Amino acid sequence: TAVYAGFVGGETAAVLDTAPAITSGATGGSGAGTYALSASGGVDDNYSFIYVDGTLVISLRPQTIVFGPVPDQTFGGPLLQLGAGACSGLPVGYTVVSGPAVVSGSTLTVTGTGTVTVRASQAGDTTYAAATPVEQTFAVNPPPNAAPTDVALSGSTVLENRPAGTLVGTLAATDVDTAAHTFTLVAGAGSTDNGSFTIA
Repeated sequence: TAVYAGFVGGETAAVLDTAPAITSGATGGSGAGTYALSASGGVDDNYSFIYVDGTLVISLRPQTIVFGPVPDQTFGGPLLQLGAGACSGLPVGYTVVSGPAVVSGSTLTVTGTGTVTVRASQAGDTTYAAATPVEQTFAVNPPPNAAPTDVALSGSTVLENRPAGTLVGTLAATDVDTAAHTFTLVAGAGSTDNGSFTIA
């Protein structure tokens, strides 16, 4: 807005035959910064013009990030696609603040069980200021325990009349899980002589 000084008799810029035009190097697409303003072209029969240049300051526009809660994950499950967005439309970057996970682009891979915190950020550009980062924390749970696929006994025969406590063999389970196994004699086909054996 132009500011005038020097009118007499209560007159205003409305009495000028042609008001000065103000021009600037800034356009609608100009980024943040300081731009020169200049006035020229004023015409009037009663007034002469002395122009004083001004400045136009365009500030960076604020932006915010929307990053909703991340559901808990299961270790060994599918890759997780993160979905944060900035109101500016600029791309959002991700970093793992803590926990067993790595991120590449918007794809997060969990590397173990525990608690993971992920940060979404946007650094801004010539138009937008940096956004305040947003963090989300979620748990990575162990996968369900799968049942063993087979049970084997290292020995299958024992001599007749051997004393009680004679070792027949060692039991072993085939299992994708590494946890220790517990073996129990149960009723079923072939269980008639269960009473003659113990598992220790």
